[in-house]
Amino acid sequence: MPGASAAQRVRFTATIEAIDMARGTVTLKGPQGNSQTIKARNPANLKKVKVGDLVDITYTEAVAIKVDRASK
Repeated sequence: MPGASAAQRVRFTATIEAIDMARGTVTLKGPQGNSQTIKARNPANLKKVKVGDLVDITYTEAVAIKVDRASK
C-alpha cells in the first residue's frame, strides 16, 4: 500500500514579549506579529533572557500518511 512523508525545517527570529518564571513559560512574538506562549524545555534558561530580547527559533514540521485497506 502507498505511503508518504514530508518534513521541512523552519527558522525565524522572534521577540520575547513576556516571561513567566512561576510557570516556566515565555511568550514570543513572531515576524508576522503573531504571539505564542510556550513552555521552556529548561526553565533555568529563562533567567538568561529578558523581555525585548531576540531569539532564533528552529523547528521541524513533519507529516506522514499511511494508506490501509478498508475493513469489510
